[in-house]
Amino acid sequence: MALVDRITSRFSAQRLVNLTNPDLPAAVAAAAARLALAATDAQAEFETVCGVAYDDADARHVAVAVQGVEYYLYSYGISTKAIAIELYDKWLDRLRALARVTGRRGGTPTTTSNLVPTREPTEF
Repeated sequence: MALVDRITSRFSAQRLVNLTNPDLPAAVAAAAARLALAATDAQAEFETVCGVAYDDADARHVAVAVQGVEYYLYSYGISTKAIAIELYDKWLDRLRALARVTGRRGGTPTTTSNLVPTREPTEF
């Protein structure tokens, strides 16, 4: 199931109409192209912050990405910038938390030791 499908199953049809058509109050259908672009943007930001690609089979990824799509839809709006900023801050916190458990698990281990590992003796 694509991220757009995850959104449409979680948000009501009217809410999607409102979010995807912020400058058209008389709209009666969701703007599919705008929703798809928001999903694409959220997936890109997800990968940038978390360090892993969005995986639709991972419920943790879906939960965070859905919030990102909502943020992008608000940010595309004409009068909802304050809400978008608040949503982005919350979303960024969730992305960073997810990155700690799924993405960037730290750098490559290094040492200052002068010791060299040896192989176990093999018996024939």
